[in-house]
Amino acid sequence: MMAEDVSTEEVDGAAFQWDWVPNERLGPVSFRTPIADYTKMLGLRLEHYPEVAGYKESHFKVSGVDIDIYTQDGLVDTIISREVFMCNDVNVIESSMEELAEILGAEPDENDELDLSEDDEAAPYQVLDYHALGIQVWLLDGKVESVSCSHDAEAEVEPEGDEA
Repeated sequence: MMAEDVSTEEVDGAAFQWDWVPNERLGPVSFRTPIADYTKMLGLRLEHYPEVAGYKESHFKVSGVDIDIYTQDGLVDTIISREVFMCNDVNVIESSMEELAEILGAEPDENDELDLSEDDEAAPYQVLDYHALGIQVWLLDGKVESVSCSHDAEAEVEPEGDEA
């Protein structure tokens, strides 16, 4: 399916500060809020909108930055960034696993390897799950390639260094 413009204005999502607050938001986008609140502000493009098990799931791309927003029933559910994910004033994208542990102040709850390449020589992805923080981190060749974040109502904590 071709991307469909939701907004008519040209907006650069890279102009926003994409700081992460665990279980609350990434940049200006808060979890469990209407996607319509961000359509014009972020120049969102609708990518995919299937009907799944009685609720509508949608996929939006942010203009000017490699960030995807997924919704369920029109509310922000998950945000995936491949470009900028600020935590404690540091962009974790391209960080090493050791740097990531220092930045987050936490060790992953799960650490898996996934071989998604048809090339036998290609390195597998390393997937780190941090349940209490509501994030999943994908590393390739030892560097963070993307971070997926969402809201976990059962575990609302902040990483070390984010004291009020």
